[in-house]
Amino acid sequence: MGLQWSLSEDADTRQRKLTVDEVFAMVEAGIIGPDERLELIDGVLVEMSPKNIRHERYKIGLSNWLIRKLPEDYSVAVETTLRLSETEFVEPDIVICPASASARGLTSADCRLVIEVADSSVSYDTGDKAQIYARWEIEELWVLNARSGEVTLHRRPDGNRFGEILSYPFDTTLDPLFAPGLAVNIAGIVGPPDPSEERT
Repeated sequence: MGLQWSLSEDADTRQRKLTVDEVFAMVEAGIIGPDERLELIDGVLVEMSPKNIRHERYKIGLSNWLIRKLPEDYSVAVETTLRLSETEFVEPDIVICPASASARGLTSADCRLVIEVADSSVSYDTGDKAQIYARWEIEELWVLNARSGEVTLHRRPDGNRFGEILSYPFDTTLDPLFAPGLAVNIAGIVGPPDPSEERT
């Protein structure tokens, strides 16, 4: 955001949490720019990491492949706003949901698979953000580590964590829970990580 400030550690203040509707109103009023990458976590705005070319290549390549391969009764939403509560929304890179859900706005109950492409945000996507997804009972989360070439599958949400967390190299063929037999091979779809893309 344009205005940046911080409070001293001994400041006698209370935090005023925002609602999703208030954030959307600030975007409409021009207080928040439409291209700013923000999420609202328990009423607090969080700035997301900037995207590089490698992030975009994985996101676009994988989402295009999924659109071609999935049955017509599923939709692939890219960088959509996933409203979790009145004070919380996130913007996952890719969400697969029933086609009937995309027209009315997505909720956590609609998500069959959430995919996050992580580069500089690996620790956030596999830590705090994964806990958010688990808390809202997202059925399955994949975090693609664009630096190491590994994908971490999170399944069986249980409170603030996932009961099953497994990592595989990109050249492993994987099936999401909602579509056994889909055969997703990330290396075959978008290739391995390219170190030269870190600088762009």
